[in-house]
Amino acid sequence: MNIAFYRHTLRNRGGDKMFLFYANSLADEGHNVTLYSNTTDSFFPINPKVHLKQIPIPGKLGTILYALLHSFDADVIIVDIIPLAVILSLRNSQLLYFAQDLDTSYYTSPLLIGSMSFLLRWGIGKKKISTIAVSNALANELQQLTENAVNVICNGIDQTVFYQQPNAELIASKKGKKSLLIHARTDHRKGFDLACQAVRALNYQTLADLVIWTVGEQTSADIFKGVEHRDFGYVNEQRLRQIMSSADIFLYPSRHEGFPLFPLEAMACGCPVVTTSAVPYAKHGENALVAEAEDCETFATHVLELLQNPSTYNRLSQNGKQFAQQKYSLSESAQQFEKACIEEIKNDK
Repeated sequence: MNIAFYRHTLRNRGGDKMFLFYANSLADEGHNVTLYSNTTDSFFPINPKVHLKQIPIPGKLGTILYALLHSFDADVIIVDIIPLAVILSLRNSQLLYFAQDLDTSYYTSPLLIGSMSFLLRWGIGKKKISTIAVSNALANELQQLTENAVNVICNGIDQTVFYQQPNAELIASKKGKKSLLIHARTDHRKGFDLACQAVRALNYQTLADLVIWTVGEQTSADIFKGVEHRDFGYVNEQRLRQIMSSADIFLYPSRHEGFPLFPLEAMACGCPVVTTSAVPYAKHGENALVAEAEDCETFATHVLELLQNPSTYNRLSQNGKQFAQQKYSLSESAQQFEKACIEEIKNDK
């Protein structure tokens, strides 16, 4: 098969990771894979068998114009945001929309939310663009909005990369304190502002015995006033495994998700997770402590529960690790994705 992947940027985010993973896997299976991107700035590996092509017109407008004006010589084109899916469908029939979250959740502007809702209804509902969602919860949201069937291929994690491996230097750097790991990302969906509020809701004594670790976007030095803070920035997967394995709690107060990788990777590393009901696989009291999005007081309460109750801590650490080991195989996801591509080509013919 000739397969094209089309994306504006390739960076160091979970969605980029899965997009690249499927491109790499299909290339390893012998397919001719071409990956189009306007900006490539990622430490996730790109298979040398993948043909990486720069979109020749710079900027977001360039990515849109190239999609609008270009007919691709591919059996199937894979894209993961609905505006590009709709634009590409105007000149290319062989299209697969890989929905990694609900596009309306990417924005806070009512105008943009309404625009995304319209494009989803028109693209999936009217034009019947073939769609794969990364979780059953996301598929249900899309089906309710578009009244059209959506296939599901859940994300997975690489268990040869994510497993419990504490790092002696990281453990020693805490100097007897407990570490609270937070994903720093300004995207409103990810709830970094909520994590900051939850930290401020903790009592003085707890904060004195705590060190905040952040991974992802660079944070300002005084973001957690009065609390020791170590900013790791963007790290590769091997370093992330060490950080997650050495952290005491992972706080992930996301507002909306398709199928996030970070909480599952933390579980695989034995790090107890505090998160929201937006994470489709998080089960309160079973593999995580779960609150409703925006409930910062409950996030703080859950953090305290893990810090003060060793039995809860140990149970969630073990349960989370077992859950991650038994569910969501990355290799199985790759097989299902290849099958979906083949089916899309058959249907188009």
